[in-house]
Amino acid sequence: MIGTFVLPMYKFYSYIILIALCVGIYILLRKMNVFKDQIVEIEKPIEYEYSELEEICQLGYEQVESLKTLVVSIDNVELINNINDIIKTSEAILNLVEENQSLFKKVRKYFHYYLAEIIRIVQQYDDFEEDSLNSQNTKISKEKIETTIAKANQSFLDFYNDLYAGKAMDV
Repeated sequence: MIGTFVLPMYKFYSYIILIALCVGIYILLRKMNVFKDQIVEIEKPIEYEYSELEEICQLGYEQVESLKTLVVSIDNVELINNINDIIKTSEAILNLVEENQSLFKKVRKYFHYYLAEIIRIVQQYDDFEEDSLNSQNTKISKEKIETTIAKANQSFLDFYNDLYAGKAMDV
């Protein structure tokens, strides 16, 4: 704008001078790093094909969070490792289903029944740990729960591998 006051704008050379000044100023400001380039990643929300799939995924994330809170209150290291493995497997199943939404019918029972039962069993184990008497029945129940969780961990991993088998077959 200052150039338009100083230079006669009816002459062609005035436009060339102003364009050259603008390019020069732009390059100078660029070198001074006035225009900070930042890559901003915008997380694209997942678009679910089915509303039931969205409900199942939401339920799955809630169940994973409840398992994470239960792990904190348990003292048995082996059981904690098995539960952490179940959490990782469940998160992997959720990611796989969100990528390939046609698998949602296969995982419906996993989140509605199996993982819900694991949460219920772990809560019972936590209750048994808080029992101050630590009776024989409590010890037996805790051992059965530990065995059940270990078997469930392996079963969930097998289930994940079965889900992934279709993708592996494509490769």
